[in-house]
Amino acid sequence: MKLTSEDKENNVILFLKNRLSYREIATRLNIGGSTVYDIAKRNGFERASNKGGRQLNIPEVIKRNIIRKIISGKCDTAVQSAEMLRHDFNIDVSAQTLRNVLKVAGLQAKHKIKKPSISARESKEAIGICENASALDY
Repeated sequence: MKLTSEDKENNVILFLKNRLSYREIATRLNIGGSTVYDIAKRNGFERASNKGGRQLNIPEVIKRNIIRKIISGKCDTAVQSAEMLRHDFNIDVSAQTLRNVLKVAGLQAKHKIKKPSISARESKEAIGICENASALDY
């Protein structure tokens, strides 16, 4: 492996101080991107990697605010939360986006537990009780 000259290393450090990207530095100095990365790592210029992807519709602070308001009871539904965001923070998001936020936070809607249906015997008993009761019993 060919060693990089001290002059190129100094240029890499200079470009890193000027906040140029690793790729830009590599093309300007005609060296590999991994070489630029290694020089940066040796000299303490490591940067946080960009995770990429789409920008968030709702900032984390506002997400926590929404969750707090739902838990405290100030907002009951995602639609009410969307209206609150539109009114207070001037952020226009759909109710589904807020449902997704609540789902990630562990606040999903509970499904109604179905009650068992009345058996034939219980239904005959109930009808018998009603037939035997007179108007005076009430």
